[in-house]
Amino acid sequence: MGSRRRMYLLWNESGTALKGAIILMKGLRELPTYPKLVRDEIPALIAAQGRTCTTSILETEEYITALRTKLCEEAEEYLAADTSAEALEELADLLEVIHALAALHGGDPDKLELIRAHKAEERGGFMKRIMLLGVEE
Repeated sequence: MGSRRRMYLLWNESGTALKGAIILMKGLRELPTYPKLVRDEIPALIAAQGRTCTTSILETEEYITALRTKLCEEAEEYLAADTSAEALEELADLLEVIHALAALHGGDPDKLELIRAHKAEERGGFMKRIMLLGVEE
């Protein structure tokens, strides 16, 4: 396993990021830490393996905070991806979290796409690889 970048963010009770840092970890495999937000079918998959797990259903504010944390975790995993196939898997996970967050904010994938398309029409996308180096007044 190659070098991995990990981003750790601290959140306050209102779900605002307090402080962030990126550190480099070499060849470490992290064990799962709990509690952690999981996909809806994970408890059933654990049970199908003959194991037991304890779960709880989060209140809205806790859920928002957990989704924000999950968004950072998935972004870390994307940054650590070694292949395009792994990168696409992680991008799909990011998209799943983004869809859940959008639903909490009154949106859905179609509404997100309309907003994205409108912004792309007005300002363009990122396909031209343009890096802004500065602006003079």
